[in-house]
Amino acid sequence: MVLKGWETVWRCWENGVDWTVASLWRLTLAGQLPLELLKRMCRKEVTAYGLRKAVQKLLAIRADERRFTV
Repeated sequence: MVLKGWETVWRCWENGVDWTVASLWRLTLAGQLPLELLKRMCRKEVTAYGLRKAVQKLLAIRADERRFTV
């Protein structure tokens, strides 16, 4: 089953996928994370810098979620 958009990101997150540049890229190559969504997460260009920023953003969101669920 291929999930769409953010549903993919959150579902994988709930299942404990480690958010690293490599894991985001693997999800994209596996067809589970649409390239267009990855580009938006990276602010239009899929570069090493953009991927790192996307990972930082996801980790910050996750940290906020943990803070409010304790």
